[in-house]
Amino acid sequence: MRGKTLELNAHIPRIARRFEAAFETLSIPFHKTRPSRLFLQKMATDPSSVLPADSEARFERLCKAINAAFEKHLAR
Repeated sequence: MRGKTLELNAHIPRIARRFEAAFETLSIPFHKTRPSRLFLQKMATDPSSVLPADSEARFERLCKAINAAFEKHLAR
């Protein structure tokens, strides 16, 4: 990949798809499962290394809201 520049298209909303399209343009295969697997492994062991504090807080609030809705559903 020397001498080639990876250019991401900001108009593609999904990050993995942006990288997939950029690598495709350079005729380089991209497998989104590899970075996804690494991300999930790091999230399990050290979430602050892959998520900023505000994103981590939003994710925690989302999980709490989902769990509360689930508990409410089970109580019916």
